Amino acid sequence: MRGFGAANRPFTAIVMAISAIAGATSCATSQASAANEYCAIMSDSVGLYVGNPVTQMGYPIGEVVRIEPSSAEVKVVFTLNEGRPIPEGVRAVTRSPSILADRAIELVGNYDGGPKLKPAECIPLNRSSTPLSIAKIIGSATDFVNAINPDGSTNVADALRGIDEAMSGQGANANAFLTRASQLADNPDQTISEMGQITRNIAELTSMLRDNREPLKQILIDLPQTGPYAVQAVHGVSDLLKPLPELLALLNDLEVELGSELQIALDSVSELVRIASPHYKGIANILNPLPRFISGVNGEPVGATEGGLAKHLNNHIFNLLPWRPPLFRIPTPNGLLACGFMNASAPGSCADVAGRPYAVDVALLQYVLTEAQRR
Repeated sequence: MRGFGAANRPFTAIVMAISAIAGATSCATSQASAANEYCAIMSDSVGLYVGNPVTQMGYPIGEVVRIEPSSAEVKVVFTLNEGRPIPEGVRAVTRSPSILADRAIELVGNYDGGPKLKPAECIPLNRSSTPLSIAKIIGSATDFVNAINPDGSTNVADALRGIDEAMSGQGANANAFLTRASQLADNPDQTISEMGQITRNIAELTSMLRDNREPLKQILIDLPQTGPYAVQAVHGVSDLLKPLPELLALLNDLEVELGSELQIALDSVSELVRIASPHYKGIANILNPLPRFISGVNGEPVGATEGGLAKHLNNHIFNLLPWRPPLFRIPTPNGLLACGFMNASAPGSCADVAGRPYAVDVALLQYVLTEAQRR
């Protein structure tokens, strides 16, 4: 027995050494794994499984190692590649590459300085997001449809009926609209050119407003002073327009009463103008001497001693129709005294009758009118 124990001592020592090494390695691995473990508190873990990737900007940086559900939330434990820094305010989002694929945890936020997320520290629920499940989406759509069209309601049918009635007979218009849209899509150059022209016009307008900013500002500043004058001008225009109805009525009466005659006269004038228009050069030649004739009549050439014909005619007395005021012969005992008195008031109104010492010829009408004018 003693010999057997002595023989197995080396083997026992080897086994114990291997066990110690394995235990140390296991502890070291466990400690290293715990040093890279992080967690996120989420509202659900639909589509998340152990081994699913943890990504940042779509690049895998770790994987899910545990999922620990609770009554109102889920704790998802994951590991990260060694040496990967994560900011303390990072967000955790569950994303799906497609509608059928498993989900992954996306860490939103790159580290560029500041505090880091510590191992075993969990991302709180207020910094995590999960997409709605298909069931929830379908349920929400069902609730929406039920709200629009509850049991026994004809809302959808009535809406479709109204659309059908509105679209009835609009085929030609729809065809024309689609045709124009197709032409526009085939050749949009003209529309683009018009839009470019509009843009250029707007740019020119804004440039003009910018260049004339000071005058426009001054106009606005002067409005309190110029406003009353503008109001007076408007009142003046209103006064000018008041006779307009009467003028229009007059024109209407002229058209009613003399419309035919005016039309005939205008037609005749247009015909005369048409006939005379080919001879405009001859008419102009006939009228060319008139200014010289008028100048000569008015006194040209310069330095003429007698003046022009017009001056001569204006300064000449033509006795074509001799006339004198009516005379009344009045007897008087002293004709010379009476004529002297009357001629002093109205010269030439009285004359002594030759050969008759007791009578005078008196222009009675001239004398009376002269005295009446004086008084």
